[in-house]
Amino acid sequence: MAAAEMVAAEMTAAEMAAEMAAKMAAEMVAGLTDL
Repeated sequence: MAAAEMVAAEMTAAEMAAEMAAKMAAEMVAGLTDL
């Protein structure tokens, strides 16, 4: 059970990091289009 919980926590952390990276990429694209 503990191992499964750790894996789930790692998955959620990876998903959060992926979402943050996607937001940063979108902001960079928006900044480039503003130029």
